[in-house]
Amino acid sequence: MAWILGNAEIDPSRTNVLVAHQFVTGASRCESEELSVGGTDNVDADVNASVLYGQEEVGRLFQVTTYIRIAAVVLVGLLTFIAFIFINNTIRLSITARRR
Repeated sequence: MAWILGNAEIDPSRTNVLVAHQFVTGASRCESEELSVGGTDNVDADVNASVLYGQEEVGRLFQVTTYIRIAAVVLVGLLTFIAFIFINNTIRLSITARRR
């Protein structure tokens, strides 16, 4: 794949499309298939590497969103507490003003 990208005429100002086909190692081939095109002929049957691509970034993203959720819950709790304090003080001021 690196060989193809290194030797391809890629125009960054336009959309470039690369079409490739890969076989799973150990699978049988028919007579009409080319054996290799620039090293994209086989992929290992252990597809964990391709399935896990970007897993670290997604994990970090979930971790950040978890921290944001926790911070939001704490902030809502704090603002609710402050609102109760203001309501309590407003009621106290009303009662004190009526006594006079």
